[in-house]
Amino acid sequence: MALLIGAMVAALMVAASTSAQAAQTTSEASIQRGDSTTASIDLSDEGVAGPAHLQYKLNGAWHTFPIHLAIQDGVATHTWSPSGTRTYRFTSNGQIFDTFTVRVEPIDLTYYRHDASIDRGDVAEVTVRASHGGSGSGVLQYSRDGRTWGTSSIGVEFGDDGKANIQWRPSSTRYYRVNAFGASTGAFRIYVAQPARYSLSSSVSANTVKDKEAVWVTGVVKDRGSNPGATRVRIQQRTGGSWFTVTTLTTWGNGSFRHQVNPSRTTDYRVVALPGTSSQVIGPALTVTASSGSRTLEERRQDVAWRLGSPTSSIKNLGAAYLSKADYPGGATAGRYQFFQDGMLVEVTNRFGTRTWMVLDDIETAYRNRHWWGGSLGLPFGDVTCGYLESGCLQQFSGGAVYENGSSMSPGTYVAYGAPDLASPLAAAYSQAGYEEPSWRSNKYNSWIGDNNAWCSVFVTWSFYASGQGSKIPYSSSYPSFVNELRSRGVLDMSPSTAELEPGDVVLFDWGTGTPSHAAMVRSVSGGSTLFTIEGNTTDGSGDPQRGVYMRTRGLSSVWATYSPRDL
Repeated sequence: MALLIGAMVAALMVAASTSAQAAQTTSEASIQRGDSTTASIDLSDEGVAGPAHLQYKLNGAWHTFPIHLAIQDGVATHTWSPSGTRTYRFTSNGQIFDTFTVRVEPIDLTYYRHDASIDRGDVAEVTVRASHGGSGSGVLQYSRDGRTWGTSSIGVEFGDDGKANIQWRPSSTRYYRVNAFGASTGAFRIYVAQPARYSLSSSVSANTVKDKEAVWVTGVVKDRGSNPGATRVRIQQRTGGSWFTVTTLTTWGNGSFRHQVNPSRTTDYRVVALPGTSSQVIGPALTVTASSGSRTLEERRQDVAWRLGSPTSSIKNLGAAYLSKADYPGGATAGRYQFFQDGMLVEVTNRFGTRTWMVLDDIETAYRNRHWWGGSLGLPFGDVTCGYLESGCLQQFSGGAVYENGSSMSPGTYVAYGAPDLASPLAAAYSQAGYEEPSWRSNKYNSWIGDNNAWCSVFVTWSFYASGQGSKIPYSSSYPSFVNELRSRGVLDMSPSTAELEPGDVVLFDWGTGTPSHAAMVRSVSGGSTLFTIEGNTTDGSGDPQRGVYMRTRGLSSVWATYSPRDL
């Protein structure tokens, strides 16, 4: 009697003894899990007519395959796919033959995860290799916790080299594994980053500027890719230290924003969007490198053409008469200009070099209405600077300053003539003329400084800070401390004359008590005894007791002392 076991193309001969009760097994068959094997027994020497049965041993007991094996030419044969390593034997007509073992080697599935983390909507990719190196099919399974598994609809096909590449779009973070050939890979996790509700993009209009040139921080806030409506945005800056907020503004309805800055040295800017009550989106640091040096009209135009729009004139030269009239700092020796849809560029050459300045929008209109360089404002002495109190912007000229107030209470442009550093706070003060205090010492200037004292000096201080000149005035909430600060610094002129006063100087009045008790800013003088001022915490002089910000006429005899901001 002979016993034959085949595994794929390999065959195993098992010799049986002539005794039906005994058999000798000479070796074991070995196959990969999922493969089939064939076992045969030659019963011709036993005189057995059949049928034969194949049995397997499980948990210590023998079980019979539910198939009757016909004996043809004395040989019984059976082919099957073992699920695991087992011991088998043939039986026929009550005779039991030798046992034999078929060893089933497990298939090892290994994976290579291409993507451990992806954004939602992106494709995840995994490559799996089966150790037996053959083709076949499998499935991709998923789990939320790595314990309970479900089967996806994604099929897995192994090539003849035993490799399978799977690509799919996970909708959320889950554990995955591949099941094939009766085996599974280890679990692997694909982290799916969910898109944030709000997004922010920001940039600067130029990465390099010259001193006093403007650059714009621009960007857009989106809500799931759509317009979020009006959204608060903070513009922050740092120059080597901590971040601090320059201004807080509101985007346009489409979520876009634009804010002008004028860095005097290399500065980092960033945007913090505040779209919700408790959420914020912080943009990257945006570095602007500032330096000194010349810049021609053509060079500047290349950087700011997007802001100016299309040119509406050619480049033209400024006449010598205009240059000399302008009384430009450093002495203007040459000049050129060009008009654009939204403003103009003015190039001025003096002994320090050549610089080109923008004049834009409403300030350009105010400049044009005053005959540009042919009028008293003269030539621009820097770009417009914005971000001041009440969304104010200011541009200095050789003969004065133009202040643009962006508040709803006093919008418009306001012009003050004189030296640009003195005219700047005066122009800001002009924007407040006519303001009336709602109630006794309850007003926006005291609210700004955080107190409720007599506020004539607070109004003066506010005007300087509103025009970027805050370093030239004491910051104090009370009049006595304001005066004491000026006195301690030795900058008070105790014997002033009208010939010495300039527009923008600060005057302290004494109403006959020997002690100063009121402050104002000089607008102009007349003769040797009359001052025209703008003042806060005063009446309009008509007898109406309403206090506010008004233009007044005062006599030099009431002046206790004067102060030029240039002296602080």
